[in-house]
Amino acid sequence: MIENTTQGDMQDDEQMALPMHPICFQLFQRVSRSKLGKVEIDGLWRLREAQGHYSNRFKDFPESPDLTAVSEQWYDCVPGTEYLTSNPLQVQGLSELIETCERDTNQVSDVVLDPGRDFSHVDDVLAILSPELRHLLLHHLGRRDVANLRLASSSFRQLPQVYFHRIVETKMPWVWELDNFKGRRMDWYTLWRKLSAANGGAGIDEQERNWRRQVPLQKYAKARETLGANDRMDGRECRREADAEIKAGYEAGMWPPRASDAMQLRGLRNRRRSLEDLQEIFRRIAALPPDDDSEELE
Repeated sequence: MIENTTQGDMQDDEQMALPMHPICFQLFQRVSRSKLGKVEIDGLWRLREAQGHYSNRFKDFPESPDLTAVSEQWYDCVPGTEYLTSNPLQVQGLSELIETCERDTNQVSDVVLDPGRDFSHVDDVLAILSPELRHLLLHHLGRRDVANLRLASSSFRQLPQVYFHRIVETKMPWVWELDNFKGRRMDWYTLWRKLSAANGGAGIDEQERNWRRQVPLQKYAKARETLGANDRMDGRECRREADAEIKAGYEAGMWPPRASDAMQLRGLRNRRRSLEDLQEIFRRIAALPPDDDSEELE
């Protein structure tokens, strides 16, 4: 049982419980069953005993910068951290987004992307490769290498749907709603593009945060340039000017609202962040010394 119990509430002959948020525990269960075929309760507790002492509280545990930004006593509305409040288990709009990429057999091409100009007059040593060997080559290359390959060889200007199918399945393991679409004909290229775009606006958030950080720094730097050696800078005035400029930027539409897909899939971004933490948890559990007395939940 997972309860919110403190050591002071426990009697000497009672066992302590491990407090855990229900949604976090459900994510832990899912990843644990996927990795180990069971829910590793014993390993989770042993990790807490080994590294969760009150004096360090997992200080060396890698943490998302977004969590660090909001982990303060008083709430600060940091642009782009709103997704941390979204439900990572039930992502509104995700199944509907996947469904829009479902196609009939005659509606989706086996290859995608523009073939570009005709380079038939140019010698291409890779043109002799069979489709099977081309797929195998793509399977062993990273995305940057594939992009360079498309520039170097006209045989790879267009890419097969199976390539994007593999990217979605291997690089986006947190989209487990795809299990409900197994056996269906999908436009994997379109799905990959939509999932990549609907990430909660991560790229735009970072740009917006940098802007909010830079405006006050620019105000302070400008104030120092105009001051004499013995003059004192009025930091409060600089802060007021910076706040006014930031407010004016929002009112002028400098940072427009996110696209609807990005807004709907904030929970997916939170799920991805949570699963990255869980991967680290299981890595640490695996590094613990074995324990003969183990408990597991089927």
